[in-house]
Amino acid sequence: MRQVFQCSAGRGVLVVDRGGDAITLLCDWLDHKYRFVVRLRGDRDLLAFYNSVGGLADTVEFQQDGQWVPIAARDLAERTATSYRWGRVVKCKGRVVLRIGQIGWVRVRLPGRSEVLTMVVSRQAGCETPMMLLTTLTVGTVADAKRVLRYYIRRWECEEGIRLLKSGVNLERIRTFHWTAICRLVLLSVLVMLYLTWLVERKPTLTERIIAFGQPLPEEPDFLLYRLLSGLTEAIDACFYLRRDLL
Repeated sequence: MRQVFQCSAGRGVLVVDRGGDAITLLCDWLDHKYRFVVRLRGDRDLLAFYNSVGGLADTVEFQQDGQWVPIAARDLAERTATSYRWGRVVKCKGRVVLRIGQIGWVRVRLPGRSEVLTMVVSRQAGCETPMMLLTTLTVGTVADAKRVLRYYIRRWECEEGIRLLKSGVNLERIRTFHWTAICRLVLLSVLVMLYLTWLVERKPTLTERIIAFGQPLPEEPDFLLYRLLSGLTEAIDACFYLRRDLL
């Protein structure tokens, strides 16, 4: 991570899933002043600032009439108000679905550290445990909180892409290959990923047609690139058997 931030001259935001909230990692990132967004598991001990009337502070100007109180992240999330709504349009099994949730935030610190961080809390219907995101980014408005949430959602999309790269195009089958064959397979796999991503970003209409042609079954994965790869496979197979050009 240090090498990556050195190459980027400190630019960028580090986004990590659950398990990345180990105190060793968090302290190292704070020491190097990295900007990060980390999803908390819930058992992380935090310090929350309670003002003189016993309420949680949600601004940075609060150190004069209250104190920092130790509390578990999950307990703090349950006490954090999520008064703002957010919505996101996604496609699930070929249908457009609007997912609505609630979002809020609270100022926190790590035990033994002086840096003031923010824990963004998001609740969604059907999920018993709220999502807890610890970040160094400034969160003063609901737009800032939504931006932190979008960073994490984007990370999950990257994770799905890596999973497709490993399983969808058989990149995991390198253990029986020689080194030269491994290099060729990696190159071909990356080219496939680039092509699929280019279709999604630049040719949305063509992407929809290919997915519809593949007719994925309801139990197939919802991830867009999986459905697109399935449609391309069906199209290529049909052209092969019909002896027609793919274009």
